[in-house]
This record gives sequence, structure tokens and C-alpha cells, in this order.
Amino acid sequence: MDILENQLIRAVLMKDRDKTKELSESIFNKIAEDHTSFDFFKNYLIQFNGIFYWNTIKNIKDIEYTNTILHERNSFLLKISESNDIKSLKAIFFEMLDFYTASQNKLIYNYSNPLIKTILIYIYNNCGKKITLEILSNKFHISKSYLSNLISKHVGHSLPAILLNFRLEKAILLLLDSNLSINEISHLVGFDSTSYFCHQFKNEYGITPKQFRSEGNLSI
Repeated sequence: MDILENQLIRAVLMKDRDKTKELSESIFNKIAEDHTSFDFFKNYLIQFNGIFYWNTIKNIKDIEYTNTILHERNSFLLKISESNDIKSLKAIFFEMLDFYTASQNKLIYNYSNPLIKTILIYIYNNCGKKITLEILSNKFHISKSYLSNLISKHVGHSLPAILLNFRLEKAILLLLDSNLSINEISHLVGFDSTSYFCHQFKNEYGITPKQFRSEGNLSI
């Protein structure tokens, strides 16, 4: 169990939603197999909430931003305390993971509109896959035109620009904290072409992914 927990914490830090989902399912199934008490599971989620919160804010210097994360942490604590069945706790667990895997992206948490925030979290956590207005409209049961206007009005960026922002951010994490090749990273974060990934990375940050990795440039 300790191994699964450590792997989950790292997956959240690396913003790897697929791995996070896989590990969280394994942990939940393990807890169910062990016939863990309801109160134990509540305390378990409270501890995870604290760990994820601390790992999220420890490198953030923006006080207003950390207060936003603190507000969300407290919201999860309230939901956990008010929960009265395992099914609702499981839903809260997965909601927490969705939040903390996307929580360091300021593009997401500049907005108080709950629908916009939910959509952006979904895009962030799935940006390694194909994301289109049609896919999003089906997912959230709203028309493509309404969704496009909603994003444009509240975010001020097009869907491709949002995807680029998210994919490059995830690429930086992998460049810093993994041994994956540039080619592997480009495809993992959602680029069809490594050359296009390198072009977009240099266009955004002024250096290539290879230079970024070798220099350990943390000022980006």
C-alpha cells in the first residue's frame, strides 16, 4: 500500500492524470478489500488532502494564489466531514485528484465561474489526448457555439492556445523530472510532431527543450 501511495503522490506532482486515475482506483479497491471502516477512509482522505495541498503550495510565492488553493483544500475537508457513505467519499477522492493535478496552472484558477473551471481542469488533465470543441460539447452537454463563446468570453484564449499552454507546462515538468526522451515527452503531452513541439517550445520560452533540460533553467 505504501508503494501505491507514494506512486500516487508522485503522479499528482507530475500532473499525470492517467497514472493518477489508475493508482487511485487500485488504492480504493485495496481499501475495499481490506474492509476498512468508513471513519478510517475519511481520515485517509483528510491526510491525502493535506499532502496534496502542501506539495502544491510549497513552491508558490503568490499569496493570493495560495489562498485560492487553501480555500479549495478547506472545501474538500468540509465535503469529507459531511459525507455519509463510501460512494460519496470515492467521488470526493477523485474530485481532489482532478483538482490537485491541475492546481498549479494559474490560467485555471483565475476564474470563479465553476463551469469554466471544470472545463479547464478537464482539458488540463486530458490535454495529452485529442481535445476538440465537439469532444468537450459532448462531455459537458452544451453546444459547440456556446462553449466556444464561453471560453472566448471568460478565458480570452482559443482552445488551441489553451491546449498549447497546458501541454508546454506538462512538458516542462517531464523535462525536469523524468528521463524520457524529447520525442517521448512531445507525444506524451499531446503533440503529433516532435519538431512542432520543439518549435512551439522555443517560440514560447526562447530556448529548445534540449537546452532547457541541459541548463536546468527554472526561471521559465
